[in-house]
Amino acid sequence: MLEFDQGCEEAAIRQANWDASNVRDKLRGDVDEHASAVRSSQLAKLRTTYEEQVPIELKEPVKCLLREASQEDVWASIRNLLQTLTAVSEFSNAVDEFDFDQAAVDTLVQEIRDYARSLVEVLAREESRDVVIFMKDR
Repeated sequence: MLEFDQGCEEAAIRQANWDASNVRDKLRGDVDEHASAVRSSQLAKLRTTYEEQVPIELKEPVKCLLREASQEDVWASIRNLLQTLTAVSEFSNAVDEFDFDQAAVDTLVQEIRDYARSLVEVLAREESRDVVIFMKDR
């Protein structure tokens, strides 16, 4: 915008009384729209990257915890695992660079946590089906 303002000063003709505010507003809108599109694209890539890390980080530990049915604190251990996911903390740090307000950052991080929680539910259902099949076989 500074470059545009300098260019307008150089191109201005005093006798014409030309007002560049409409053009400047249009340019500002176009720049903001482009910046928003680029930000959305980068945010989508980040989200995809960290959503791909969540199953890698969760799958085996959750399955191991669910298979060890003798433990009384299985769900507490899974809850602790969900709270200490590195993918969530790394995503939070990456999103902080976008200069969002804290409420928006919290919403985005919560969406990743909800995704992780839904993955745990899916894994628990799979393990319960395996247990039922094992019991029927016995």
